Amino acid sequence: MNPALLPQDLILVRTICKSFCAGEIVVFNSQKAGLVVKRISSNTAGVVRLKGDNPRLGSSICDQDLDTQRILGKVIGKWRTPFRGKMGKNKTLVET
Repeated sequence: MNPALLPQDLILVRTICKSFCAGEIVVFNSQKAGLVVKRISSNTAGVVRLKGDNPRLGSSICDQDLDTQRILGKVIGKWRTPFRGKMGKNKTLVET
């Protein structure tokens, strides 16, 4: 989702949502890829299409019809972490 979201950014997700609009960034539960963060490109009659912000990078879930029921929530906030570049790729701020 670069440049809107960068690796190690923290996001706030609203999980109680009744509707989704084109242009919103959402968390989608994909059977192929797990949890992904993408932007909605279109939403009609319970079917959504997602896209990434970087046109040079493809994704296995972009540009295909997907069920809106698999959207877990929409991103309503983001914060750049002060740890950018200092944490390894496999480290997280919070272990669950």
